Amino acid sequence: MKKKYTVLILISFAMGVIFSLMLMLPLAEKKLQKSISDDRNNTITEMNELSDILRLYNLFLKNEVGSNNKKGESYFLKDYCNNFNKLDKTGNGVRYALFDMTNDGIPELHVLTDISYSVHTVEGKKLITWYEGDRYRRPLNNKAILGKTESSETYYEYIVLDNKGEEVFSCAFAKNQRNICLFSNGEDYIKLSKRKWEKLTSPFLSIGSDKINWKNINDKVEWTELKGK
Repeated sequence: MKKKYTVLILISFAMGVIFSLMLMLPLAEKKLQKSISDDRNNTITEMNELSDILRLYNLFLKNEVGSNNKKGESYFLKDYCNNFNKLDKTGNGVRYALFDMTNDGIPELHVLTDISYSVHTVEGKKLITWYEGDRYRRPLNNKAILGKTESSETYYEYIVLDNKGEEVFSCAFAKNQRNICLFSNGEDYIKLSKRKWEKLTSPFLSIGSDKINWKNINDKVEWTELKGK
């Protein structure tokens, strides 16, 4: 009798569990459908945003839309060139690259001309100039910027920017043919021995830039290129 009673209890418990699962199943299905719907909507939103970015990047490279600087002034690609009208049909003198400097997963548009290097992003469906410098500057793999000019001496400038394109760190160093080595972190230059100079500057000069793929201005920015960065 005791065994039968135990079996009945187990059967009742099992039936209760099954009944509870049957009640929970529709709720689980609704949550799953909502999750799928939310994911689909997020994907559509992301695709629309990327489409807007792609369109603005290509229009800027065609000199058909301007990029707003931090003062609200709009400048076209031709304004970043010394003589835009004399560029040959291959776009010689102007190159672009896509590389994420702000860690948001969306690459910015880097433009290198005969006189300038600039970085552009999209905010509120408008093209914004995130950074601008001379043509001797280049982005590095670690998302810093290195400037290098050569004349009677080789002059370097290493710059780190925040997500808004504002400078948070910089240093400069130089070396001439007589191995006179100088270094500055914002103050006056100090003279160093060649050995100390190389040890101090090696962390900056050893950073590569192979992740930045420069292309001809006439090469259209493709969807997969923007999405895949």
